[in-house]
Amino acid sequence: MKKFVLVLITLTWMVSPVWAAKYYEQTLESYTCDTQNPGGWYYENLAPYVRCSDTPPNGTKYLDYETVSTGVPTGAYTEINYTTHNITPGDKLYAGAFVKIQRKSGVDVFHEGNLQSYSKYLDFFIGGGGVRLVLCLGQQQSECYTTPNTNHKFSMWVMQGIYPSIACFDGHIRQNYGGYSSSNPIQLDYDRWHSIVLACTFSNGAGTIEAWVNGTKVMEYTGVNVTYSGSPSIYRVELMGTIAQSAYDAPPHYDRYDNLLVTDTWQDILDAGLMEDPAGGDTTPPVISTPLPSGTQGCSSHPQTVTLQVTTDESATCKYHTSDASYDGMPYTFSNTTGTTSHTNPMSLGCAQSYSFYVRCMDTSNNKDTSSTQISFDIRRGHGWHVQ
Repeated sequence: MKKFVLVLITLTWMVSPVWAAKYYEQTLESYTCDTQNPGGWYYENLAPYVRCSDTPPNGTKYLDYETVSTGVPTGAYTEINYTTHNITPGDKLYAGAFVKIQRKSGVDVFHEGNLQSYSKYLDFFIGGGGVRLVLCLGQQQSECYTTPNTNHKFSMWVMQGIYPSIACFDGHIRQNYGGYSSSNPIQLDYDRWHSIVLACTFSNGAGTIEAWVNGTKVMEYTGVNVTYSGSPSIYRVELMGTIAQSAYDAPPHYDRYDNLLVTDTWQDILDAGLMEDPAGGDTTPPVISTPLPSGTQGCSSHPQTVTLQVTTDESATCKYHTSDASYDGMPYTFSNTTGTTSHTNPMSLGCAQSYSFYVRCMDTSNNKDTSSTQISFDIRRGHGWHVQ
């Protein structure tokens, strides 16, 4: 059994709702490298260390947990408690951090296939009749098989137990935004930093739950129960983990965290860089070139076969429509892609007509064109040819 240590961090509201932001930046940079358990936090079974050997997204130091063998107790966690804050219905909080799951000897941490294998990563721990909201990395084995890990990568999902209409089983909430779902989950690489943010508006029936990974929103539920009580309280946030539940046999690895931030202000999340890909990911949409056909096309039969063509400067999926629309609003996808950058779509069209099509593409980083490339042409029959 492998354990992903739990860092519990509860931040306190003062008289006005001002949160201590950039938790790691404010505390870890003052510690000496290899300091065990900075701040004298309560922990069980596995101690966190301030490390300096990796290159974190912010500063030079990060929080590190190293598992050296299988069989780490399931109760491995760390608590940092602050003054209790009573939540008013409608309050919205954001919590996020940079996280890195570093393998040892290139051995994957999470299982693939239909097997429960995940780590609890970020947890709003809510008391006074509230409920815990847990952002998890990996996959959950349930009756709907939540966000599977595939191709030596891992995914994410959210656990909460009081609104079953948005959950798979026992409060396991799937990705549902930006084209992501249980059947098409975002896949994250080992051995690199990721930014992950969880947001919720606390309400019994009118709440929201949202999640972002590397600046991309993958989850949005509105009008949901986030608390049972009309006056819940929050007194800590937890970074915690039970690796490879229920197999408990994840290989030795490192779990690393940087720049934990809890706030009620969206701008703080932006300022902390948590809406960016810390690995400097691609943020540029595909460039479309060579739109074809153009001009006048001959008509040798009716209907005439004409092939729409575009070229992109990177791997992409291209869509088209007869009127200008957003990428998501275009109903038709190019049927053929050669070498990932040459896109074609044969069509049967009537002769003696003019045509215009609008094209937009999306790359593998989900960057979508914000303007369309137009393909315009005519189909005319040749001299002496009669359309029946």
